[in-house]
Amino acid sequence: MGNVIHMETEEVRSVGRQLMYTATDYFNLIDRLRYSAGNLSRGWISPRADLFSRDFEKLIQELRSQAIRLDTLGKRALREVDEWIDGDRTESAYINAVQESLSVTWDELKALGGALYMASNLRWSPLRPNSMILVGPNWMRKLLNIKEATRVIQPSTLAKGLASVGLVISAGEAAATIYETVTSMNGQPISRIISTAAVDGAFKFCLSAVGTVGIPLALGAVAASIVGATALTGGAAVLAGGAIVLGGSAVLGFAYSKAVEAPVWQMWQASTTRQEVIETGARWVNRASNFLTDLKNRTVNGIKRAFQPPIQNLLASPAP
Repeated sequence: MGNVIHMETEEVRSVGRQLMYTATDYFNLIDRLRYSAGNLSRGWISPRADLFSRDFEKLIQELRSQAIRLDTLGKRALREVDEWIDGDRTESAYINAVQESLSVTWDELKALGGALYMASNLRWSPLRPNSMILVGPNWMRKLLNIKEATRVIQPSTLAKGLASVGLVISAGEAAATIYETVTSMNGQPISRIISTAAVDGAFKFCLSAVGTVGIPLALGAVAASIVGATALTGGAAVLAGGAIVLGGSAVLGFAYSKAVEAPVWQMWQASTTRQEVIETGARWVNRASNFLTDLKNRTVNGIKRAFQPPIQNLLASPAP
């Protein structure tokens, strides 16, 4: 009978994260000690002070080396969990995430149905040969960021309008992600909250924008090539381009959100890479905070030293 190897993956993952958190705390403490040593060297000038500063710097380097080792151990633990899970982990996780994202809301159905309805009822405009006439109720055009009075529009212009809507949608999803992160991380250090909100918000924006902005612009380029290069007459090319932009953006955007955006986001949340990026960001936030705090203290102390002699002389002078 072979050896049996067992791992509680969630427990090991939790330990790995805690090791990285502790390393972040140590890096923050080391920065503070270094700034304190700098303040000490400015207020204590002597041969013994130089010796003290050298010994202090050696201690800081040793502490930093230990913090790096601790951080490395944390990353190793997280990667061991990733390697422990079966070889088809990525494929299985993706399939599970897709299955969980298959639910469809009424708003999604309404937007998809409205776009397909308008795409199937486009008309050609003889007075503007490169444009098409939109057919559909006003609420559909509002949903697609088309002005209520707009009836005639070029396929490329429609693509830009859809992309602008997508940009707003992506920014809204990123803002919602940032809000959820900030409100759900009570008790965590402010540096980690800021880093997590920034990392997840940026990732969510980019992931969403690929579908909501990239797809309409790509289809707009396809439609422009069809309108400009095809030999179709009687507005067939314009109508084909418009249908591609309108219907394609709706169908491909819906498919992207369900088959790519949602599962990739779920996998990102559980990834070791995300944790490493967040901790790196938290350390940079701490470093910036420590720098600004030291700069403030140096400025205040400099002002005190500049005004202290005149004030002392004024207090020591005899009263008239």
